[in-house]
Amino acid sequence: MAALSIVIKEDAGMKTAKLRDEKELLDRQQHADTEARKNLEENLQELTNRKEELDSQEEQMQTRLKNILDASVKHKKDLTQEKKDLREMQDKLGASRKKHQKYKLRISEIEDQLRELKADRHENERDARLSQAVETLKRLFPGVHGRMTELCRPTQKKYNLAVTVAMGKFMDAVVVEDEHTGKECIKVLLT
Repeated sequence: MAALSIVIKEDAGMKTAKLRDEKELLDRQQHADTEARKNLEENLQELTNRKEELDSQEEQMQTRLKNILDASVKHKKDLTQEKKDLREMQDKLGASRKKHQKYKLRISEIEDQLRELKADRHENERDARLSQAVETLKRLFPGVHGRMTELCRPTQKKYNLAVTVAMGKFMDAVVVEDEHTGKECIKVLLT
């Protein structure tokens, strides 16, 4: 019985040792599993935090993108309006230039007419003075017949130019009876 008790004790000791070894192994595995679980939980927390951070960044980026797209739409509208305004200004400028050219041409025409009128007035005043001088000479001297232009009038207008060219500078000459009358007329005109 004592041998049985030793065998039982040895058997119990072996079983206890085996169970202790198994328990230590299980404890180590449990500790390793706990550490692994703890690491996984930390990693999960880090990943959760990172996800929240990325979600926040994505939200900010979406907001920025929306603002950029809104600004882009506004700028496109503004650009379209500016192009329209530019076309209108160019059209107005073209119309103004045409008006300017038209008025410039009209002013030039009016200035030409004014020059002609002044020349005509000057010529008429000259003719009036000459006619008045000739009339005075006729009253003073009976031998004065008149100006060449009054005495030599073509019967048809088509000959006016030919007569004018033929007479040249003598068109305004005064026709007198004799040399003495001519000299007397010159004296009167020079005084």
